[in-house]
Amino acid sequence: MRASVSLVLLLLTPLASAAHASPADSDIVVRADVARSEIERILNADNLDTEQLSPQDVADLLASIPRGRAPDDFWQAYQIHVDAWVHLAELTDGEMDEGDDVPPEALDNAEGAINLTFDLVESIARSYGAKIPIPIGEVRRMA
Repeated sequence: MRASVSLVLLLLTPLASAAHASPADSDIVVRADVARSEIERILNADNLDTEQLSPQDVADLLASIPRGRAPDDFWQAYQIHVDAWVHLAELTDGEMDEGDDVPPEALDNAEGAINLTFDLVESIARSYGAKIPIPIGEVRRMA
């Protein structure tokens, strides 16, 4: 299963370098405001209480978030993150043949891929100046 984490890292490498591009002219600055607001919209819709939902429910909800005018680099990274949730859902929601036990390391790798892919999503979001919402699970625990 380390191969799947390595594959995720390989897919994310071009996106990480794209996240560090800087605006070259004033026209891009105007687009950056739109990009920032679109990223924030997506991140707010993404802010689910994953402790209260099944991985399949999370994957379905994330997949239903429309792209809008989100920038390509952010959207590509976000789709990889959604795919990581889909993979976890497949492992936990019976997509495997009955009688197959999911190895614990497969679950650990799938959860690690979710965290890793979201770290990149968050990094790209920050490069656009987007505010990252406090995870709803943390807000619930603080109340």
